[in-house]
Amino acid sequence: MKVASINICILLVYCIVYATAQIDHCWLVQSWPYGYCLSYPCKYKPGVFVLHGLWPVTFRGRTLENSTARADDIIDKINNDSSLVADMNRYWKSLLRRNTELFWVHEWKKHGSAFPHEPLDYFRRTVKLMKRMNLLSTLKAGGVEPRTTSYPKSKYKDAIKAVTGSDSVILKCAYNETGYLLQEVMLCTDYEAETFIECNSYEMFEENCGPDIIFPPRW
Repeated sequence: MKVASINICILLVYCIVYATAQIDHCWLVQSWPYGYCLSYPCKYKPGVFVLHGLWPVTFRGRTLENSTARADDIIDKINNDSSLVADMNRYWKSLLRRNTELFWVHEWKKHGSAFPHEPLDYFRRTVKLMKRMNLLSTLKAGGVEPRTTSYPKSKYKDAIKAVTGSDSVILKCAYNETGYLLQEVMLCTDYEAETFIECNSYEMFEENCGPDIIFPPRW
């Protein structure tokens, strides 16, 4: 009986902490199709980085969502803004779904619903950040281009630092017999998703790449 009571108390404390968790900053997540699609059944593989999403997180890097959020009329609102919908179709294509609009709704319900602004503002700010960080051009300027052999991890981070001012960026990789292959780049932004900031030591544990990373070419 005592053990059961202790377990209930622990569960209650966990639920209270989870429920009161607050957004501290965000992650702008971009996917590289020729790494990402090694692990997932992609329907679409463009030769550029695409937006995965903007994810509000706690200070320790736990993603947040509003499970009660409704997505009524989000697509209608996006389509009523011709400039926004053009940008969304350019930068935020789904790699896994043929219907990209469903992906937008999914990303807002899972992540954007925890963002402290209304849906259109969430999408606009995400696209604006994406335009500021053209990863393909940024990496190329730093001497990192798609190829079958690896680059030191530091070379990726130094290239990104030229734009963000910090080499504190989270790199996500797949792994196979050839080594670590770049799948996604996660850039930390401020609470309002207006500027890039340095990722903290807690969330750097999200990084799973080795010291040398392949920037996989088209296949």
